[in-house]
Amino acid sequence: MLFINLSNTTEFTIKIKDHVNLSLLKRSKPKHDPSSNDNVGTTQREEYHLTPQNGLLRSSTVLLNGKTLELTKEGELPDLTPIYRDSNSSINIATWSIAFIVIPDFVAVGCN
Repeated sequence: MLFINLSNTTEFTIKIKDHVNLSLLKRSKPKHDPSSNDNVGTTQREEYHLTPQNGLLRSSTVLLNGKTLELTKEGELPDLTPIYRDSNSSINIATWSIAFIVIPDFVAVGCN
């Protein structure tokens, strides 16, 4: 899913449910970094939040999950490391931000 928040004053909290309003507990092992301390046994979603540095819309520096997004010394794309969250938790969208959310095993009727 893609969320774009163009407000400079309003943050959004979003709760996502699948097509039959069931919780998203479909996977016995989470798809996440083993060193993470997230809840084991629940489906994890991946979050990628793009924000301007210092919250300034005209900033020439973009942050990915709070870290500066820039090419490596070799000119390659950096690792795009997501934040892992429990799929049943709310999604928080900051001001002046773009968020890409990946929820494994999510069933959306409109996508069938």
